Amino acid sequence: MPPERNRPVPPFKLSISSTHAAVEHQVFQLPMHVLLILFLLPMLAIAADASLQNTRDLHEDGLLADQLGIPILLLVSREQCSYCRRLKREVLGPIQLTGQYKDRVLMREILIDPGQRINDFQGHDRRTAELAAEYGVSLTPTLLFLDPKGQELSTRMVGINTLEMFSFYLDEAIVEASRALPRNSP
Repeated sequence: MPPERNRPVPPFKLSISSTHAAVEHQVFQLPMHVLLILFLLPMLAIAADASLQNTRDLHEDGLLADQLGIPILLLVSREQCSYCRRLKREVLGPIQLTGQYKDRVLMREILIDPGQRINDFQGHDRRTAELAAEYGVSLTPTLLFLDPKGQELSTRMVGINTLEMFSFYLDEAIVEASRALPRNSP
């Protein structure tokens, strides 16, 4: 049987070629997506670390917490504290980014390094280390759970035992602080 010369190409061959080109295009794009994700991961870690607001005015924070009817979570830390950075990067920062506790607690941080100053809950300017000493804080990181006037509401968290369980204990402390928070009568 002689071969047919002007025979049309079957449609399935066209679709295979089109699909092959589409697959090649997707494979070519995949490394760019992977590179973009790898490029953005460190930025997300930085964003998580930076999302905890370093406060300079606890009096204003107290007024805001009172208005919102929520306790204050105050992280007492130091600039060179690797455990503080790890706590912010792996626990508190991601919590801030997800908004998980947005309506339950006002999260703030104070640094107790030399030269750091703050307005306390009464509006007085003072050294942060002096304020931390009044709370009996000598180790960092320490998490205090406070009412809008600066009184402790629940058991503080000192240091990091296990990061795997830290979020659980943090949630328990926030619940405890919220229950202990005095409610304004209507």
